[in-house]
Amino acid sequence: MPADRPTSPDWLPLFFTKNPQPMFVFDLETLKFLAVNDAALRFYGYSRSAFLRGTLLSIRPKSEVRKLIAAVKPWRTRPGYYSGVWTHLKRGGRRVEVSVLGHRITYSGRRAWLSLIQDITQQKNLENALSRSEKYWRALLEQAPDFLLVVDRRLRIRYINRLAKGFNMRSVIGTPFDRYITPEFRKVARRNVLSVFQTGRPASYENRAQGNQGKLVWYLSRASPILRGKRVEEVIIAASDITERRLLRSRFEGVFKGSRDAIDYVALDGTLLEVNPAFERMTGYSRDELIEQKRFQDLTPPEYHHLDRKAVSSLLTMGQPCEWEKEYRRKDGTRVPINLTAFVVRGSTGKTEGFAAIIKDISERRKLERAILEASASEQGKFGRDLHDTLGQTLTGLSLLSKALRSKLGRRGAVEVPEAARLTELSSLAVRQARGLARGLLPGELQSADLASALRQLAGNARELFGIRCMVSAPSKVIIGEGSTAVQLYRIAQEAVHNAAKYARSPAGVRIRLRALPGELRLDIIDYGSGIPSPKRRHRGLGLGIMAHRARMMGGTLTVLRVPQGGTVVTCRCPRARPLQPRS
Repeated sequence: MPADRPTSPDWLPLFFTKNPQPMFVFDLETLKFLAVNDAALRFYGYSRSAFLRGTLLSIRPKSEVRKLIAAVKPWRTRPGYYSGVWTHLKRGGRRVEVSVLGHRITYSGRRAWLSLIQDITQQKNLENALSRSEKYWRALLEQAPDFLLVVDRRLRIRYINRLAKGFNMRSVIGTPFDRYITPEFRKVARRNVLSVFQTGRPASYENRAQGNQGKLVWYLSRASPILRGKRVEEVIIAASDITERRLLRSRFEGVFKGSRDAIDYVALDGTLLEVNPAFERMTGYSRDELIEQKRFQDLTPPEYHHLDRKAVSSLLTMGQPCEWEKEYRRKDGTRVPINLTAFVVRGSTGKTEGFAAIIKDISERRKLERAILEASASEQGKFGRDLHDTLGQTLTGLSLLSKALRSKLGRRGAVEVPEAARLTELSSLAVRQARGLARGLLPGELQSADLASALRQLAGNARELFGIRCMVSAPSKVIIGEGSTAVQLYRIAQEAVHNAAKYARSPAGVRIRLRALPGELRLDIIDYGSGIPSPKRRHRGLGLGIMAHRARMMGGTLTVLRVPQGGTVVTCRCPRARPLQPRS
């Protein structure tokens, strides 16, 4: 019979704790459990503390107690292996027939027995697990998809679970572990393995080595320490074939480097970890100036930081790709408008490690959109002038004629005087409405970017045209550096007021509030009516979409919220206007 084989804490995590088969160790004298692995806890249904409070008798039916005690007695004096079929009890008393493979060991100075449990129903799938010798462990290792090597302190191979075709065990055992690694990677491999011996911390590296029939294969090697006390006696290396992964990576790198769109990869704190050449061209910085030197926040003007924070929060909580528009500041100080689509990057454990983003330069799109809006504004202005100069003059003449007619009929004492007075009233109303429409289409105050005055005029037009209360809260004079920004804000307010008059139907009316905050403008249009309908019941018009588009043109955002107490709040936030400097 072979001598006792001590259970080494170095091998316990590999062959015991993480073993997929249920295993436990019990004291041969007291039958008390000394150790149990996770698979046994799942199999029997106990917690670790509850299991370790029991004895070997706790999982046996009373009918087998005498037989068990008789079987254990010779194990105390005669070391060796044992296998047999027994009835065990799971938590709750359910019986299961199991095959038991056991071996006497020394555990923490005690004579103990190591048992491996197998449900007989899985016997065909685990035939190798029933081996009665040390080949059992070798069979498990040889079936592993990775190469497993044990290296001693002289960096020589003490054990390998299997060999590539064309090699034999006798020629491999005792040779330097890097003998079959290609020369350019030997230094990297030795440095990492020596680091494990010196620090006791795992290390990983990639290398090329000889595979089947001497063919070169890419491996990801993970080296972990095997401790005796606090000393690293050996290192176990798991080498996974990543040839296909490397091929996919090389293809991805081709797409990454050749993409016309900028691509970056950032850490959770925003530090740039990788960028492609298009990102360098977009920002004007070299890769060395960016990688681990700057955060994406450093390239983003302060007025867009709130958008970044909102997007990052959404990415972390929802895990879904997020798209938004903002600007980057180039190395030369100019700005470039961008559309950014970001998504979460997760590690092998599923934990979020960072973010990747595809970034499009939308300078040309912004210029085209601006040209379209300016053309639209020009046509509106032309229509407003025509309305004022033609229809307005005609209606003014009609109003004067109606007044003259009413006077003439009055002097004659005609019975048609009330009808003539009504005609005069309606013609005067038509004149006022035509002038209001003309002013709405051609807000003259915006020529000097005095948005507050234009908003007050808009409120006056709303009172005349729609008959609703409309109040304006704004600084006496808000000067905006770029007239187009003032126009876009005015049009957003105009559309929101029109929607409120059309749908809200509130006697409380509408409030327009303009605020100049540090670095940004905020425009709120609040109505106190029935509130915007839910998305399912909402009218499929273009108004909200056009307002959101105008906000994006200014580098801002638009939100539309339903107030629980009743009413709707339309909010536009945009940075203070400044000249756009598209990339040439």
